Amino acid sequence: MIITTAQTVDQKLIEAMQCLIPQLTELGEPISFDSLSSLVNDQESELILAINEENKIVGSLALVVFTIPTGKKAFIEDVIVDHSARGLGIGEKLIQKAIDLSKEKQVRRIELSSRPIRIPANKLYQKMGFKVRDTNFYRLEL
Repeated sequence: MIITTAQTVDQKLIEAMQCLIPQLTELGEPISFDSLSSLVNDQESELILAINEENKIVGSLALVVFTIPTGKKAFIEDVIVDHSARGLGIGEKLIQKAIDLSKEKQVRRIELSSRPIRIPANKLYQKMGFKVRDTNFYRLEL
């Protein structure tokens, strides 16, 4: 298993993301070259990929890094492991890569959100050192 960051956007990456995103949410926008390129070409953020021995992308995670007045902050978004590859420790490897990259980028804190019904994911995040915050998380659809 290789855990790496996407450097370019090609048809293989687009097709892999088109397969992975529906496994996370039904609300996802269609994946496009432009949307993936925006993330991959961002100087601070990263699209982290898990690639198996058959050279198939079986997992991904978006690490979104930004600077606010109180310092650098990161969000982990869209953690997805293909159904066929679950239970192999891929999620943990993706999260660890995000933590390592965040340290390299001098990020002060990493945040993520996860629905309570995603029990295995929530257990993983807590195992990796993330703490549940007592806060409201809001969304405004535009």
